[in-house]
Amino acid sequence: MKVDIIDIGVGNISSIQNWLEKSNIPSQRVKFPENLSSNLIILPGVGSAKIYDKNLRDKKFDIAIKNHLASGNRLVGICLGYQILFDFLEEDGGVKGLGILKGKVQRISTLKSHTGWENFKFRKDQLSKIWIGKKFSKSKKQILKGRVFYNHNYGVVSKGKDILNFKIPNFDYCSYSISKQIVGFQFHPEKSQITGQTLIEMIY
Repeated sequence: MKVDIIDIGVGNISSIQNWLEKSNIPSQRVKFPENLSSNLIILPGVGSAKIYDKNLRDKKFDIAIKNHLASGNRLVGICLGYQILFDFLEEDGGVKGLGILKGKVQRISTLKSHTGWENFKFRKDQLSKIWIGKKFSKSKKQILKGRVFYNHNYGVVSKGKDILNFKIPNFDYCSYSISKQIVGFQFHPEKSQITGQTLIEMIY
């Protein structure tokens, strides 16, 4: 199964493609919503929240993403591509998110940024039945432990009842969230070496 990577002109698309290629997962960049064709799409994100949101909406990907999920398909959001799924982002004076997941993204209060490696644990049985029923896993591994790489100035605060939220160690912000057809990561799995490679092979 080929993975669609949404390309709105900003973000680390090449890094995402390289990450997938290392695990022999085929992918394609998608610059127009009408070309989305995969059961699994990745929404990467790096940069300004306001510009990212504008490009997403101008290209009508906001509508396409909601239609994709309404059809029972899956989505992986990474960093800003994870944050934009929530109701509101404080960055750039305030940005209305897609509101697909309940919560907000706020300025990290204790640090100028959170950059570096943190411990990480992921269990495959955390995924929803909907997700598991549609995945093409390349790994039989059930539990993953390792370290992942973060680089962000804003953090997700989510209390949605239908969302499994997992905190960054010793931090008040989310490391990742799982909700039905969505898996969102605050860290960069594509920069997290062997842990990141094993992770995509478990959820693919």
